[in-house]
Amino acid sequence: MNFEDWEFDIVARLVDHILPFRTKEGENFLNRYYNFLGKQDKQVQYAYAYRLDESVGAANFIDNILAREENHHLIDYKICLGQISRILRQRNPYVEPKDVSKELYIDLYNEMATNKVNGWNYQQYQEPLFFLQLLRRHTFTGAFSHPKYGGNVGGTGWAYLSERYTDKSGKTLFDWRRAIEAPLGLNSDYRG
Repeated sequence: MNFEDWEFDIVARLVDHILPFRTKEGENFLNRYYNFLGKQDKQVQYAYAYRLDESVGAANFIDNILAREENHHLIDYKICLGQISRILRQRNPYVEPKDVSKELYIDLYNEMATNKVNGWNYQQYQEPLFFLQLLRRHTFTGAFSHPKYGGNVGGTGWAYLSERYTDKSGKTLFDWRRAIEAPLGLNSDYRG
């Protein structure tokens, strides 16, 4: 684990804003997918769900990848998450950054997208937009990567794509289960 609890909480909140799963349709899909699983599958595939963001585990993926391939970006996360925490505390000093309103995160996200964040220490980190782009790249990679890397828990990201992209007859255009090994998929040839 690279992140402290407070850092993980902020990453999870930012990831929630980035991913499409927080729409009403997306949450409905996730609820239907999770509730469709049998008790044993829930225990195996979601045994550690308390540590993952509810969407698809993208925050967990980011934490994992910063320990390996993307370790050179850990300093970006440490500096920027510290700044984000400080800014959110300035904007609402009575609530912990993980618990501030969705609107405060949306405002901060939009400011980062313009590279002009009120209260940002540009001497410490010059481009909040670069950090936002890095976070977005890591988030989408985690949401749709193989679950063995810590994101896309239970193939939920792939299942989202499978339901969203269908042909005129309603057949999926993204039949991921045919390409992946058990227990998530149906392919007996794939050795992962």
